[in-house]
Amino acid sequence: MERTIAIESLLTIDGIRFLFTTFVTNFQNFGVVGVTFIAMLGAGAAEGVGLMGALIRKLVASAPKGLITFLIILVGALSSVASDAGYLILIPLAATAFYALGRHPIAGLAAGFAGVAVTFAVNIIPQPTDAMMTEVANEAIALIGGEPMTVVSNYYFNVVSMLFLVVIATFITERIIEPRLGKFDPSMASSPESLADDSGDIDAAAEAKGLRYAFFGFLAVLAIVLIATIPSGAPLSDPVTGDIVGNTPLMDSLLFIVAMFS
Repeated sequence: MERTIAIESLLTIDGIRFLFTTFVTNFQNFGVVGVTFIAMLGAGAAEGVGLMGALIRKLVASAPKGLITFLIILVGALSSVASDAGYLILIPLAATAFYALGRHPIAGLAAGFAGVAVTFAVNIIPQPTDAMMTEVANEAIALIGGEPMTVVSNYYFNVVSMLFLVVIATFITERIIEPRLGKFDPSMASSPESLADDSGDIDAAAEAKGLRYAFFGFLAVLAIVLIATIPSGAPLSDPVTGDIVGNTPLMDSLLFIVAMFS
């Protein structure tokens, strides 16, 4: 079936009139606005209470020495869920981690920046960017009566892309960037405190306790979602087929569920 949609210019009298008189309703009915608010609500809350910063510090501090580069870049990729948290916390922390291991802190800085910036658009966790792009696509698909997409339509591509980019960034850091920086002489560097963020003022015991409670909260929300999804006739499964994957209530509410986990 073919359908012709006429293109109408906004640079005409009628077009300018339409632009000014429908601005509010156009903004109000644009699906991207709603999903962006929901996505940023969860991510902003997680970043505002310090959860993302605590997780980043914990993961970097407990990383095995042989995998420190890979894990720093991987954590940077995951941090894109919380927007700027990776830039503010991970990059200086990565330099400090390399310094503590006797490696060149500039290489750590580069690894942290690569993790946050290079893999910013792909993640194993659905993020605000996925929701925005999905809604933009669905607005166009609806004009021709096509089947709408879900926020996880490109999920497998995102997962493979993120892991591929993390491996490539790790290889470049360890095989190209760090060797070119030469052997690191700690006596020529400032103290490690000057490379770190303001985490020195944070109570480590209280932060660890907070992470434990956050983990318990995560398990509680996960249990609620599973109960609402898996049993027969569950509210988040398809009311007709009982499916979970596809255009189901679970997929339609996935961004809200991720926000709740945050």
